[in-house]
Order: sequence, then C-alpha cells, then structure tokens
Amino acid sequence: MKNVFKTHQLYIATYLLATGNVPLLCLEKISPKKVLFVFENTLLCQKLINEYWDDVALINPKKLFSCLNELKDRLFAERRETL
Repeated sequence: MKNVFKTHQLYIATYLLATGNVPLLCLEKISPKKVLFVFENTLLCQKLINEYWDDVALINPKKLFSCLNELKDRLFAERRETL
C-alpha cells in the first residue's frame, strides 16, 4: 500500500480534495458512523496540511464548497450501502 494520510476531519479532507493536487484514494469505514478519508501522502500533501493549520491556505470558495458537497454525498452513499 502507498504511503497514505488518513483523517476523519471533513474540512481537512475537503481542503485537500479542493486543491486538486492530492488524490483521494478511498473512504475507509472504521465504525458504523465513522469514516476515514484516505489520501496519497506526498510532500505536497503535508505542505497543504501545514498551510491549513497555520491559517494561510488559499482556495477558491466555489471549489471548496463543491468538494464539501461531493464528500458529503460519498459519506451518505456509504451509509445507505450499509443499511
């Protein structure tokens, strides 16, 4: 398996996805109500995470909210499949 970055935090996952530079590899279910977002962990991924936490991240708001909706859709699809 590739070197991966996993997070359960929706907003970090949204930011990484919205940059268009860090591939989302999969969603990993860890409990009935909890999912990990699994990204390819590269130097760029780590740089973007640091920018996020340092409050210096810049992103197009439309792209950010579009990616947020995309991830929410995937989360709800995951939940429907397990019912």
